[in-house]
Amino acid sequence: MHIDLALPLERVSRETFTLPTLGPMLKTLAQQLTDGPGFFTIQGLDTNRYSSRTNVVLYLGISSYVGEKRGRQDELGNMLCEFTFR
Repeated sequence: MHIDLALPLERVSRETFTLPTLGPMLKTLAQQLTDGPGFFTIQGLDTNRYSSRTNVVLYLGISSYVGEKRGRQDELGNMLCEFTFR
């Protein structure tokens, strides 16, 4: 995994956030969003280990493998997402 934490958030993509092993699995799981139950869960990422900004980069990077465009909640570009802290 390669993460450039200095990269502007809007430039986080599959090309800038490489996941050689997990990436192909995420693309396969993404099919469940339209062909299956409509959701999937990723477990095992300890968000407590990272800063808020790093967690946002991780979210953006992982979600870039699920869809080309990220969903917006409103015209300001706010996004609806959930991080579960344990």
